[in-house]
Amino acid sequence: MVAQTAPRAEAPSHGPAELANLDFLRAVAVCLVFLNHLGPPLGIPGVAALGHLGVLLFFVHTALVLMMSMERLRLDGWRLYRTFMIRRIFRIYPLSILALFLLAVVPLVTQAWGFQFGWPGWEVFVSNVALVQNMTGSASTLGVLWSLPFEVQMYALLPLLFLWLQQAGGVRAARWGWLAAAGVALAEYWIRGAPNIETGLLTRYFPCFLGGLLAWQSLKVSRSRWPGWLWPVCVVSLVAGYRVLWLLRDFGPGVLVGRVRPSTTQVVMWWPGWAEVLVEGAFCALVGLAIPWFREIRWGWLKTASKLVAHYSYGIYLSHSVAIWLCFAYWPTRWAGLNLLGSVVLTGTVSVATYHLLEQPGIELGKRVAERWGEGSLEVVVASGD
Repeated sequence: MVAQTAPRAEAPSHGPAELANLDFLRAVAVCLVFLNHLGPPLGIPGVAALGHLGVLLFFVHTALVLMMSMERLRLDGWRLYRTFMIRRIFRIYPLSILALFLLAVVPLVTQAWGFQFGWPGWEVFVSNVALVQNMTGSASTLGVLWSLPFEVQMYALLPLLFLWLQQAGGVRAARWGWLAAAGVALAEYWIRGAPNIETGLLTRYFPCFLGGLLAWQSLKVSRSRWPGWLWPVCVVSLVAGYRVLWLLRDFGPGVLVGRVRPSTTQVVMWWPGWAEVLVEGAFCALVGLAIPWFREIRWGWLKTASKLVAHYSYGIYLSHSVAIWLCFAYWPTRWAGLNLLGSVVLTGTVSVATYHLLEQPGIELGKRVAERWGEGSLEVVVASGD
């Protein structure tokens, strides 16, 4: 337990006007996940890799903006930890619980496209409500919920890492932190094994989150900045690079020189599971280290679009797969383009409605609960969507 100390002086941080690049990164992340689920109905091959990349980008983004938020709090020690956890609980749980409740009571079908309608049983339901599926081994009744347990469990560590970096400071300390996280994840893999490499290890994505801490510390010392218009180019290049890594992962080096033809029916991971943990952690570290090199994007239309998508990204993330299924499978038209438009409009409508009716009230309630516990000033700055 972290000892309680006096409130610390407020540290400098990026202001709200300086988060356009992070909004763009978050918007790209949720769009990649959306594209992943559009792949089967539209016949787009190879997009599953991009959906997984979208989740990794979420991890980096989340860790970075939460570090920036804690930096703006005039709190330290146990008071910081308690405030942070209260606010995150009220931020993430209300919408996920609503989604699970609707899936349990709406009698549409039994199972489709990575989610399950109907009552899943108490053990599965409680595990999903608590977001501990990776600890209990329960299935996620809404497929995209698989990533949230890793986020929730990382919340328990982020304030401690924040306090440590406040004392140790510097990019070098963050690098040592990343190496330690990678070592812990690899040790768990070698000790426990992982039949499911994506969700079978509790520490699987620790190095990915630490990419956000690398970005946070690098932003403090970075001086050389590239033009903002290069940031979207960099993100697109990272997406393309990850797609190549995924091909290498699934089919080996021969696929890069045309000796192996990619198949969607028979895929066996070419490199060992421990390499998967290390490669994805290193990729997230690269993303984090790239963030400080770029000035903020200046294109007004892109900033506005990114902020809008990022602002409602949590609702988009939780609702889009059901919306796509409704428009392509349950109430389809004869035109794929119209089905696509319907899924986008339905996802957007649900996301905006749930944000203003549930997410935002939950955020405000979390602030009031934390303040009632005597935490004092709770000024924060976060990128849209967190």
